[in-house]
Amino acid sequence: MDFIFDHLLSFILFSPLVGGLIILLIPGENKNLTRRVALALSLIPFILTLVAWLGFAAAPEADGFRFQEQVAWYPG
Repeated sequence: MDFIFDHLLSFILFSPLVGGLIILLIPGENKNLTRRVALALSLIPFILTLVAWLGFAAAPEADGFRFQEQVAWYPG
């Protein structure tokens, strides 16, 4: 569970991209299936955003950033 909270912002950011790629794989003739899959996949970033919001509201006395990711882009 710590992995999800450590990378929550990345999951929120990239889950619509993955969902869009999945929707591209559905045949175009099946519009009803496409709509249902799009709705289901759009709920994933929404739920992750709610998790971040509730985690942010859980500790109002904490100073600084609550959700952050630090990655060395160029470890020179």
